Amino acid sequence: MEEGQDPGVIGMEVRDQFSYGMACAIDKLCDGSEIVVSRGQAPRIDPRSRDMINTITLNPSIDKFIRVDRLVKDDTLRGSDLHQDPGGKGINVSRALKELRGETHAFGFIGGCTGYMLNSYMVDRDIPFDFMEVEGETRINVILSDDSDNSQTRVSMPGPQVGLKDFVALIDKLIGTKTKPSFWTMGGSIAQGLPQDAYRTLIQIFQAQGVPCALDADGLALALGVEAKPYLIKPNEFEIQRLLDRRMASVADFMEGAQELVSRGIKVVALTLGKKGMIVASEKECFHVPSPEVKTKSKVGAGDSSLAGILFGLAQRKSLQEAARLGVAAGTAAVLTEGTQLFRKIDLESILSRIKVENIITHREDHARQNKQPVKVMDPVCGMPVTKDRASSSVYHQGNVILFCSQACRVQFVADPGKYTRTMAEEAAQGHSRMGDTAS
Repeated sequence: MEEGQDPGVIGMEVRDQFSYGMACAIDKLCDGSEIVVSRGQAPRIDPRSRDMINTITLNPSIDKFIRVDRLVKDDTLRGSDLHQDPGGKGINVSRALKELRGETHAFGFIGGCTGYMLNSYMVDRDIPFDFMEVEGETRINVILSDDSDNSQTRVSMPGPQVGLKDFVALIDKLIGTKTKPSFWTMGGSIAQGLPQDAYRTLIQIFQAQGVPCALDADGLALALGVEAKPYLIKPNEFEIQRLLDRRMASVADFMEGAQELVSRGIKVVALTLGKKGMIVASEKECFHVPSPEVKTKSKVGAGDSSLAGILFGLAQRKSLQEAARLGVAAGTAAVLTEGTQLFRKIDLESILSRIKVENIITHREDHARQNKQPVKVMDPVCGMPVTKDRASSSVYHQGNVILFCSQACRVQFVADPGKYTRTMAEEAAQGHSRMGDTAS
């Protein structure tokens, strides 16, 4: 590295080269057909698909839950009540689907002795899986539960190094699966050695084949994955704030954020808010599903259970509202169990009747969408004409989707929206528009 050169820029260059090599390998696997869906639309659920939901975990783990009387530094702690389960977001979704009596198949990487242990756990739980072996050891994560204040301390390990050849081999295996699932779902941390756009690549491949994808990730992996316009994403209250780079506090704030993400081409945003439940947004509606009050024993896997519930409902052809109720019931039931255990179906069924849908907002189709004609509006910052499918980014503001030609314009708008909304109001009075879709 040359003196004075930004190490972050070098990291970006290396990642881009890595991604290019991966793209070339994938292109070869797909018989040379080019996969371009970043500007397209997420596929709709194929009613002919089986109810199978396949999961991908790029960095699986064995999760150990240990209870202690009190967490004290520099002292010997006597642990009790040890639980060990296979972990990682995709695997947790498969575990939850198994409890729902749904069909699932788990894919991912394993390595070393802990990898063999993870295999045995999957066999014990009768969950179909197909893991690829890599060098190194599958990680072990530890959750320490402190009885003195009911807090939990989580130690998450990085996991093994995974190479480009391993990833391409996994993709080859996934493409070759005999049964076309209703969904591919993926999430969690990306294994060391893989580029942060790994989820984007997978989403592009599967959605080009007509299978909708669900993504549950954080940080750069989520931001890049969203660019491929997955059918569904499930951020939590912290992840969506990092993704949209702004603070949110009220349910209304989160509803606005979820609708902004839908305006970027994502079909469904299922935003989990912990004890506040879930906000769900789609092209047609946005609503809040509060979670009933229960006594929390462990939060581990609650979000994964919620994702499994909503996907299971959608795969069963339930309405979005009914699927969301099932998701909230699964997530709520999960906190009733100890350690790394997920929910019990009997708890879910008892909770489901208590869950109601609130704050339903329906969206009207504007004239342009009904006639399938793209509408050109002006970027409120620079005045450049832009259409929804060509917009660099957008912001949901005061009931309107504001489109931008560049990220720089979006940043300026967010810094002082009042300055530009006054200009938009003046131009609207003169018959000009700088706004996209409007929510009624």
